[in-house]
Amino acid sequence: MALLKNLRIEYLRKSAWVPIKRQGTVVEILRADPQDLDKDPDIRRAFPRLTIRVVVGLRCDLEKWLLLATEQSARGAIADILGELVHEVWNEADGSMQQITEHDSAIVRLANQLIAEADRLGASDIHIEPYSAGRDTAVRFRVDGTCFPYMKIPSGYRRAVVSRIKIMANLDIAERRKPQDGKIRYRLGKDRDLELRVATLPTAGENEDVTLRLLTS
Repeated sequence: MALLKNLRIEYLRKSAWVPIKRQGTVVEILRADPQDLDKDPDIRRAFPRLTIRVVVGLRCDLEKWLLLATEQSARGAIADILGELVHEVWNEADGSMQQITEHDSAIVRLANQLIAEADRLGASDIHIEPYSAGRDTAVRFRVDGTCFPYMKIPSGYRRAVVSRIKIMANLDIAERRKPQDGKIRYRLGKDRDLELRVATLPTAGENEDVTLRLLTS
């Protein structure tokens, strides 16, 4: 969403305001606490030369709107990556199916995108839960203590995605029968680092559940 382009989701959540609509020179701001005048200068700096119109909502309404707005852009980027993977899997030259691995550039970008979007949404944990029998892999984020479904990854990519996370955490990708723990140091932008604690747990069908806990470095 264009109104959120230069605003950090974590800041908006802590400040309890979010832009929801613009009509001409008027921008509508949803606020959980209209009496908190300390945020007024920030809002005016974010939208200079525009008229600010304030609407009041519950904190839960603000949270839902933030999630909806950011998911739309994030899922669009992830959908593009998944579309690219489908194209790579099908070899048009001979009509055969190719094997996607953890080294595929689209898998690398998919793993990076999941981490970046979890950080943008203020998530404390990422849960990657592969299933057997052709079922899609579930990805869930935990935000403010609530774990919610974020997206699904086609079952054919479950091993590649899990293996990519394990490589990033310096874990043994050949070992699927024992739990493993590791860390990922991830650079976000030029001056911001994340540390992720990674834990894997073997499940049915030689699959592995993966949990990533996001910590500020």
